[in-house]
Amino acid sequence: MATIENASYVGANAYEVDPDSYTNRLTVHNAAGDAALVKNLSTGNHATQVTHDGTNGSLLSVPVVNQVMPITLVNNPAGTVDRWIAGRSDADNTYGWISPIRIPTGETMLSLSMTSTGTDDPNDVSMRVYFKKVHILNTSGVLVDEVSMNYASVRTGIEQWNSVWVGTFRSLTADVTRLIGVLYPKGDGFGNDLEEDVFNITVAFSRSVPTRPQSSARTVEPSGATTPNPYTVPTTTVSGSETMNFTDIDSTLVLEDLPITSHLLTTINQNQNALTEYLTGASAGTNNALTLNPSGGAEADSPTQGVFYDHSKSDNSLGRPVDFPVWSEGFGAIDTDFLGIPDYCDDRLSEPPGLSVSGALSNIQVATASVRVPNFPNGGSSLLYGVFAYAVTSAVDVAITAKVQAENLATSTKAVASASGTAAASGGLVVIEVTAIDFWPDVLNKFNIKMDVDSKNTGSGQVRFLGGSLHFRRS
Repeated sequence: MATIENASYVGANAYEVDPDSYTNRLTVHNAAGDAALVKNLSTGNHATQVTHDGTNGSLLSVPVVNQVMPITLVNNPAGTVDRWIAGRSDADNTYGWISPIRIPTGETMLSLSMTSTGTDDPNDVSMRVYFKKVHILNTSGVLVDEVSMNYASVRTGIEQWNSVWVGTFRSLTADVTRLIGVLYPKGDGFGNDLEEDVFNITVAFSRSVPTRPQSSARTVEPSGATTPNPYTVPTTTVSGSETMNFTDIDSTLVLEDLPITSHLLTTINQNQNALTEYLTGASAGTNNALTLNPSGGAEADSPTQGVFYDHSKSDNSLGRPVDFPVWSEGFGAIDTDFLGIPDYCDDRLSEPPGLSVSGALSNIQVATASVRVPNFPNGGSSLLYGVFAYAVTSAVDVAITAKVQAENLATSTKAVASASGTAAASGGLVVIEVTAIDFWPDVLNKFNIKMDVDSKNTGSGQVRFLGGSLHFRRS
C-alpha cells in the first residue's frame, strides 16, 4: 500500500471532463495524486522547493536600493541647503555613489535610476546627453560590467528642472555579491563646472515584457444551470494545532476492479478545497466562512505563528529560505581607485564618513538600518548576511572589523555578529562579509552597524565607510 502522489502535475484533458464521457479510474487516480503533490509542494514537504529563482517559483520584484539623499540646512550663509553633490572631478574618475548589493539566482536584468538637477554644462549638452555610466564591480573592486546612463525624462519643479537617468544591465551573473556605482569621468577642461544635486537612487531588477502570443485549447462546457450552487462546499474544519486537514488516499482505493465510490470522490474534493483555502487564505467556493485555521490555533493574523508557505522554518517544513534583499545604501562618493575623496565633495553630504581620530578604535557607529525583517529563520539558523564596503585612502594595511547588532523597539539586543578584513599595503577597497546575523522575525529591527580598526589607523579620514547591504540568502 502507498499514498497516491504524482511525481509531476498531470491534470485532466478535455476528453476526460466532457459531460458525456465515462469516469475513468486514472482520472480519479490523477486527481488524488495531483492534490497530494500540490499539498506537499505548498507546505515545503517535497524535494522540489519553491525558491523564487524563476524556475521553482516566480522571481521576486523587490527593490534592492531605494535611497533618498539627505538634505541639511546649514548656517553659513544662513538658510543654505546642503545636498548630495556629484559631478566631474578635476583629475580623477569618481563614483558619485556606490553601494554593495546581492544579485540572487535567476535575475538577469538590473536597472539603476537616479533623479538629479542635471548640470551647469558650459556646452549646454549635459541636460540631455550626459557622460554618466553605471558600473558593476566585484568585491575586489574590479570592473565587471558597465552601461551608459540614458536620459529618461524631466520632472519640472518650482525652481528647477529635475532630470531622471537610467542605466540597465541585461545580462547579469547571478548568486553573487557586487558593488554598483554611478561613474563620473574626470574633467575635460571645464573643471568642477559639471556638478549636480542628486535627490534619489533606486536599484531594482527588471522584467522583460513577454512577446509570444498566448494560446488555449477549446473546451466543452457542461450544459445546464450556471447559477451559483447554494450548498456549502465540502471542506474539513481544522482545530487546535492543525493547519490543514488533508486526507491521504491510498493506491488500493483506485484499483482496477474496485468501484469508484462517492466517499472517494468527496474526499478528493475536500482535499482540493482545503488546498484552495490553505493557499489563498479565503473560503472555498460558496462557503460563508473560512474553515481553515491559518495559524494552528492562534489568531488568524499572527505573523509569528502563521502556517502558510512563508519560508519561515529552518527545517523547510514551510519552505526553504529564499534570496531576499533587506537594505542597501551608499554613504558617499569615492575615486575609482578607492584612494581619494572627490574634490566636488568638499564637506558636502556626498563625502563618505571617515575616522578623524588615530590609533586603535572600537565600536564606532557608522550606520543604522531600521527595517521590518521577514519571518525567516533566526538565531543559529539565520541566513541574514551583511556586506560592507570601506576605502583606506593611504598606503597602510589597516585591519577593519565590521559589526552588526539587531535592536528591537524595547531596546533589547541580539548578539553581535562580526567579521574582519585588512587593506592591502597600498590601501584601497576593503569589503567585509558578516554572516549569521541574528534578528527578530517579522517585526521592525534596528541594525546598528559599527566598526573597529587597529593601531595602524592614522585618522584624518583615512578609513571611509562607503556603504552596506543586508540580505537573506537561500544557503
